[in-house]
Parts: sequence; C-alpha cells; structure tokens
Amino acid sequence: MGKDEAAPTPLPPHTVVIPLDIADPDKFRSDVLSTLIQQQLTLPPAARDLYRLAAAAFACDVSFPRATAYDSWTRHIRLSLSVTDLALWQNAQQRVTDLLTYLSGDQWEITFTAYSDPVPDLVEATDSPAPATPAIAPFKPDAVCLFSGGLDSFIGAADRLAAGQKLTLVSHHGAGSATHASPAQTNLKGLMRQHYPNQFQAYSFNVDPRKGLTGSAEPTTRSRSLVFLALGALVAATQQAPTLYIPENGLITLNIPLTYSRLGSSSTRTTHPHTLHLFQQVLDALGIGVKVENPYRYATKGEMLASASNQALVEAGLPHTMSCAHPTAGRFQGVGVRHCGYCVPCIIRASAEHRAGISGPTYLAPYRYDIRLRNLAQANLTDQKNRDLRAFQMAILRAQQQPPGAAWVLRSGSLASDSANIAKYVGVYTRGLREVEAFLNS
Repeated sequence: MGKDEAAPTPLPPHTVVIPLDIADPDKFRSDVLSTLIQQQLTLPPAARDLYRLAAAAFACDVSFPRATAYDSWTRHIRLSLSVTDLALWQNAQQRVTDLLTYLSGDQWEITFTAYSDPVPDLVEATDSPAPATPAIAPFKPDAVCLFSGGLDSFIGAADRLAAGQKLTLVSHHGAGSATHASPAQTNLKGLMRQHYPNQFQAYSFNVDPRKGLTGSAEPTTRSRSLVFLALGALVAATQQAPTLYIPENGLITLNIPLTYSRLGSSSTRTTHPHTLHLFQQVLDALGIGVKVENPYRYATKGEMLASASNQALVEAGLPHTMSCAHPTAGRFQGVGVRHCGYCVPCIIRASAEHRAGISGPTYLAPYRYDIRLRNLAQANLTDQKNRDLRAFQMAILRAQQQPPGAAWVLRSGSLASDSANIAKYVGVYTRGLREVEAFLNS
C-alpha cells in the first residue's frame, strides 16, 4: 500500500493491508528505501518494485500460519501490489507466480495495479533511524555479494576480494536475528577491512513484518529468501553492478531431503538452482540487467573452506561466523548465542572444518554439543535434538547401499536450467555426505 492508496473498508476476512511505503511501526518496519533514497540515489523503478513485492510476500508468509491451511501446510495466498509500470509487471506475472510458488510451497495468485505515487515516502518505520552509511554514488563495485554472516557468504566475499574485485555486501536482518546475525556481520566486515580496507562497501537492511498485521505468526518464513535476493538485485541495479553473487555450498544449495518425511514446505529452497533460475527469469522479464551466480554450487562446504584464497582471513573469521539454525536455543541455560552443534547447518559446518583439517581452539569450540558418534552418549541429546543426526545417518546408509544418482538430486527441485551438469550435482551431494560421515566417525 502506498501513501495515496486507501484500504477497502471493511476488510474482507483473512485480509491484511501491508503498509510498504508509509510509517506504521506496529505492522511493518523497514529502512531499505529510505536508506538508499536519502543518499540521493536513483532507484530503478522495476528493481524497487521487486523489493516491494518481496517484502509484501514475506509479510503475507509470516502473517498466516500454515496450520490454518487445508493440509496444515499449503496456503492459498492472494497478493495485490501497486507497481510503477503496470504493463511490465503484467508481462512478468506468471514468472513471479512460479517463483513464489516454488520458493514457499504455497499457491499464489498475484495481481498488479498502477502505482499512483511513483516516489514513496521516506518515512518507513524502523526501531531506530538508519545509521549513517557511506554513499553509494562514488563507489562503483564490480559485483554485489549477499552477506548473511554465515561461513559460506564470508568465504564467498573473501574470495572475490582476494581476486581483486570491488564489492558491495548486502545483508538483511529482522526480528530475532539482531542478537546473532548482526554481530557476526559486523565482526566479519571489520576483519575484512583489515585486509581490504578500500575494496568493499556494506549495507545491512532491516525488513521486519510485525505481528500487528494479523496478531498471528508463521515461523517457517520460506519467502524471506526472496527479500534477500531482491535486496541484492536492488543494490546491484542501483549501482549498475552486472553480477549478484550468492555464495552457498552445493550440499545446502541442493538441500535434498535427508529422509522421505522431510519433503514439503519445511525443506528450504533458498539457493537451489531452480530458485535462482526462476529469479533470473523474473529479473530478465523486468529488464533488470543483473546476472545471478552461485560460484560454489558444485563444491562442498569443506572444499570451500579448504580452498579459500585468503586462509589467514578465513581462519581468523571462522569463530565469528554464524551458521546455526537456532543459535539462541541455549539462552535459558545461560549459554548465550552459540552454535547448537546438532542442527543440519551445524553438522555440515563441523564436518567442513574436519574436512579442511582445522583444529586447535576454533575446532568444535563454538558448539554446545559434540555429536560425533564416540561422544554421542555423553551428549545425551533429546529425541528432538537428535533428529537431524538420525536423518544424516539414514541418508548415509542409503548412499552406501545404493550410490546416489540423478533421481536423488532431483528430489528437491528441477535442474533443467543446468541439466548438462547433473553429474556435478550428484558428485557434490555424494562428497558432502562423505564429509559428514567422516566427521561423525572421527
């Protein structure tokens, strides 16, 4: 909803109005457009509206619990968005629908209307005013790189900087991530500036739909990925950077369900090749000249870590990266923010450290639990905490009994856009499982 648009009164049942361009801190908080426009930057209208679409879809996603759906997962969501160039967006409508349907696992109906005010207010609601940020205008990056504060995004940025590229790093945080994602991003950027002081610029944006929209919340937040992608595309288009890097190891990229029970909406598809292909199709349809690339889609996390260009920087930053799915789980035991050690990202991360031969004070120190098989009894995990380990053990056993093939890597989504490299995806999946197996048995 823009500042000159009025919501229908009364609202139909199960309807929410998302105040994207006006201040309403109880419903939606963001500093994205205000941060960029206050620096007198010209935002390409299509890229700006793509961010608005992503923010609106994210707000819908988190506002309507999946438990209310007919199958307790798949919701039917109708989204109407005002845009600057109506004809352009109508032409891209099916591609946008395909992307959101695949990414979130829901049924989407998306319609567009003409935006009566093409320049939004600079009064987006935030918890606090946006901090002073270096102006984009004099900085001309070679590429934009998404930067979550996780190990893969850190290695990806460090590798590009080591290759001499100038980068803009784009981060996103919302409710619940300020205690772990933001500190990780800040610490890592400080380390990188010691090595590459004038070679990169960084933006950390807040996008936070509030419970005030509906009074309810859905925790799976699969459409959050689109916000991250759209933020990267917005900054890249604004800076006329030709490439948007999305660094992620191949095992997580494929995110093949470890057991048959893990198929469905709870299995994320953030950097899956099909997601990035669909997103690229949306960019192309909207005339946004940015190429999306994941340089590590054929590499395991251990291979990324072992082959990092600047080993001194990566090893120094390793303790500051945050990969855990629920890093605040130990807060009631007084542990604070720390890797749990038993979730899928933690198991893959610890396996990567083992594969890369990392030892000493950083190895396993960040983890609350050491789940290697020789220590499993001592860890005394509950069934809930043990489920990802069991899933890995089942996947490893199946791979031992029957070597993975094309059918395995197609379980999480189509690879038609990169069909010539199916064998590479099979290879990275197989090597990724072997990394985990070697770690568990170490």
